[in-house]
Amino acid sequence: MELLNARIAVDKKRFTIEQILDRVEFICKQTSDSPSGMIISREARRDLFLRYPEQSRILVDSGNQIIGYWFFVSLKEKYLELAKVGQFIEQNITYETTRPLAVGNNNIYLVNIGILPSYQKNYSAYGGKLLGSFIQQIEDFAMRGIFFGEWVACARTENGRKYCAIFGLRRKTSHVVTKVDIYYGRATNSIINNMFTCAPYLSQYHPKLTNLYKEYYRRYKP
Repeated sequence: MELLNARIAVDKKRFTIEQILDRVEFICKQTSDSPSGMIISREARRDLFLRYPEQSRILVDSGNQIIGYWFFVSLKEKYLELAKVGQFIEQNITYETTRPLAVGNNNIYLVNIGILPSYQKNYSAYGGKLLGSFIQQIEDFAMRGIFFGEWVACARTENGRKYCAIFGLRRKTSHVVTKVDIYYGRATNSIINNMFTCAPYLSQYHPKLTNLYKEYYRRYKP
């Protein structure tokens, strides 16, 4: 079982980028009923996977099959505001609508954390590893001074809603087109009961991450 970012996988000749995209698209179809015209395009995913390698991972099983992945972007402000009220269409995720991460306060739009249904029953071996790698990446960013003050996610499945709950995100609205649930959370100290305080899983199993966020946003001034 391995977790790789797309650039490393391509550089090591484990997969071509087209093979990765084929499998990711297959996983999307297996785990979501969103219309194909509403999801991020293949071209944009290719560009962003390679441009921002730390913002995605693929999960590879012992048979060298890609069985899951996660992927997020940081949106430019006007698109973040649309996403928060369910008016942003993922087809519009491109290099032009996203921004590179920087030291300090950023936002996160969680495009997907998905794993093939046949692997979901053994959560600790597969789903837990995938989620754990995402949390570890967020902690690694925090160690380097990169934080995410606002989080937005579309929850298309029951597993998606569970992942949102783990991060203390709460349902905000429904998407105006796809009708999927939009989840939102803030890590800033402008609300005392912020998302990391509302996430007992993180507090119990990832106290370092929780404390880094609490300390940063205690001092944060917009």
